[in-house]
Amino acid sequence: MPKPISLCIEELDEPAERTRFIRCVALAGGEPGLSVDARGKPLWQGGSAAKRACELWVSGDERLILWRIATAPPITVRRAYRTLDVPAEKPVVVLDQDELELSGVRLRLHVHGPTVEIHPPTPFVPRSVGAVAVAAAMAFGSIAAGCHAEGGSPDPMGEAPSGTRTAAATAVGTQAPSASASAAPAMSASAPAASASVSASATAKAKPPPIEVRHRPPGPPVRPDDALLP
Repeated sequence: MPKPISLCIEELDEPAERTRFIRCVALAGGEPGLSVDARGKPLWQGGSAAKRACELWVSGDERLILWRIATAPPITVRRAYRTLDVPAEKPVVVLDQDELELSGVRLRLHVHGPTVEIHPPTPFVPRSVGAVAVAAAMAFGSIAAGCHAEGGSPDPMGEAPSGTRTAAATAVGTQAPSASASAAPAMSASAPAASASVSASATAKAKPPPIEVRHRPPGPPVRPDDALLP
């Protein structure tokens, strides 16, 4: 059984002073779970087809799927320079940082990955943090993966790959080393690797993968709606 996927839905047109991020969980296909109405507002485990514009669920191969309801208004997926007018009742694979547009509302998806915590859509309320945590966040902010709002704000969930979290925790628990002559060669040696990483990242952003439309989800669980597909 595929694991649920944790994600944030960012409402791009909300004023900066309001909560723009909604914490969500997408469940395996076939289970009543996360959907979005025609106003771009998340719904949870219910709501008639008249209210739901699309569903977000997890396929058998653990990909995040966008499923547009047949009666829904047009929905467009944007990925860098790629766009797709989402067909009705066809699984569309969506990725981190993809944008959705429906009824004039713009949403951005921030995909965090598999989770064991199941909860309804919840507005994210930032928590105050201490000076040490702020310093650690600044030190590792350039490599942390997760939510990035317009203007480069950090992940509101505080999520990052496990290696990044471990490094940050280590930095909080220890004092920064004093400057020394031995530090310069180490930084110089790491520079080529860092440059290669930046170059690879830039290439990946310049050539986003195509937006995949599937005829049916691969493998179980099978959705009842699949019987309607040719």
